[in-house]
Amino acid sequence: MDTAASSSSAIPVDASSSRIAFSLPAGFEYALRILLGCCLVWYTLHTRLHSPLWALISVITVTEPELHAAWKAFLSRILNTLVGAGVGMLVLYLLGPGFWEILFAITLSVLICTHLIKVQGSWRLAPVTVAIVMTPSLLAASRA
Repeated sequence: MDTAASSSSAIPVDASSSRIAFSLPAGFEYALRILLGCCLVWYTLHTRLHSPLWALISVITVTEPELHAAWKAFLSRILNTLVGAGVGMLVLYLLGPGFWEILFAITLSVLICTHLIKVQGSWRLAPVTVAIVMTPSLLAASRA
């Protein structure tokens, strides 16, 4: 009896070939991705930033436990950021900088994303991007 092919084997065997398929438990794979991401961010940014703490927090926050979910979240984050930037720039161009204009753009970006992009976890990126795009213009206008 082949022990690698038995159902009690700890290491799964690929049925289409005689190769042994090795996989890490989900927690270890997730921890490894966070470790690699944090190392990459730390060694890339520690010489340029006084404290790369927020970059490390960002890596941990956006890292998804499952690779498929990570890809879906990545695409959703990109789309939401593009919607927020587009809405922010369009409202800024058409209506100018102002408190009510920012609130209008934030609301508009949320409505667009909730109806077009079906990944709820990243809906908040569009209004945040609107605030990032529009607030500097409002602050600069108030100083003038």
